[in-house]
Amino acid sequence: AATADAAAAAATAAAAATVVAAEEQAIADTSIILFDYSMSWLTPQEKTRLELIAEQIKSGSKDTVYQIVGHADQQTGTKAGNKRVAEHRAKRVYDFLVSKGVNPKQLNYEGKGNSPDPFKKVQAANRAAIIH
Repeated sequence: AATADAAAAAATAAAAATVVAAEEQAIADTSIILFDYSMSWLTPQEKTRLELIAEQIKSGSKDTVYQIVGHADQQTGTKAGNKRVAEHRAKRVYDFLVSKGVNPKQLNYEGKGNSPDPFKKVQAANRAAIIH
């Protein structure tokens, strides 16, 4: 009976670790927040992703500082326009996370509108804010 109980406890611990790993992977997959062309407004879907990220940040290490980097599709728009929209995207994500209780000292943001696109093959993916 003791062996069966130990095996059951080990199975339960393994299942719990799998669930935690799956939750962490799901949150890691949300670190790219996508925007519509030339927009910096958050869609309801992206707000949901950011709520998950806010919970992860709040429950994690208080010493970790996250960088929010806004991007714009370099194939469209002017350099000045892309820089402006990239900055607005990063700031919008920052503001939303702070509104959900994330300590502002754990967040930095910047817009990289004039830098090379992070995603070469899918231009629409460059209309994003990436949280590192």
